[in-house]
Amino acid sequence: MERRVLGVPVKRCTCGCGQLIPAGQRFCATGQRADDHRRNQKRQTSGRTTARWNRLRTTAIAIAGNRCHDCDVLLPTARLHGHLDPKLKGDHRAATLADITILCASCHGRRDGARAARAAF
Repeated sequence: MERRVLGVPVKRCTCGCGQLIPAGQRFCATGQRADDHRRNQKRQTSGRTTARWNRLRTTAIAIAGNRCHDCDVLLPTARLHGHLDPKLKGDHRAATLADITILCASCHGRRDGARAARAAF
């Protein structure tokens, strides 16, 4: 049964605070700030914010002709993702052009979702 407060569907915040939040959200405001901070730290630590990674990604997209490797959809550069070879374990600083596969958001989610599910067990 769906919980409602004043007619709005609600659920518990996933940060563990127990606060009720609208059903479409994952976190309360405090949990969202903490998640944003965690993601930003991960991006900086992995090298995803470096000029070198941005040049590699842009070059790989140009070589791929702005097309997703898996589904061949043509997209602008900003909507394509540079998927890093899992053997690098997220270390974007160690990447070469051979380690990058260009994917659209949907295909990237499928690949990373499968990897994340395996890592959880």
